[in-house]
Amino acid sequence: MALVLPESERMTFRAFRDTDQDSLYELNSNSEVMRYILGPRSYQETQDDLKKYLDYYQRHPGYGYWAAEDKITQKFMGWFVLKILNETSECEIGYRLLPEYWGLGYATEGAKAWIRYGFDQLKVTKIVAVTLPGNLGSQRVLEKSGLSFTREGTFYDCHCKYYTLNQINE
Repeated sequence: MALVLPESERMTFRAFRDTDQDSLYELNSNSEVMRYILGPRSYQETQDDLKKYLDYYQRHPGYGYWAAEDKITQKFMGWFVLKILNETSECEIGYRLLPEYWGLGYATEGAKAWIRYGFDQLKVTKIVAVTLPGNLGSQRVLEKSGLSFTREGTFYDCHCKYYTLNQINE
């Protein structure tokens, strides 16, 4: 059975393309967006990131980084990811959105769509996420999306809060 990417009420999702370089750079070079991540990324670093995203689809079918677009305008909003959490076998959810989409429910809406996809399409039994302790906005999104704080730990060489959501078998 072929996987079908999710969509949400206001967003569509698609695989990244080579032509997304400038949109991705707008996102990655924004100091507000990158405050709790790696810090702003250069154009070359963003180009490297895009290559990594495109390669991820081949190495991990069904998983990866997915461009989020406004359903009405088709404008690039950011991305959502379902991938294997570094040094584990767990399915990690994450997202990055342009500031104009913050505080409007898009992150929670997209996260819920990708969580459903992970459980229904990828058949994972648990979805996890990590955030820096100071990233209260992302922590609220994760909690509204159904994840629960489980513990603190080191991920990506940083002290993080670790959240989980287990599939409920009905």
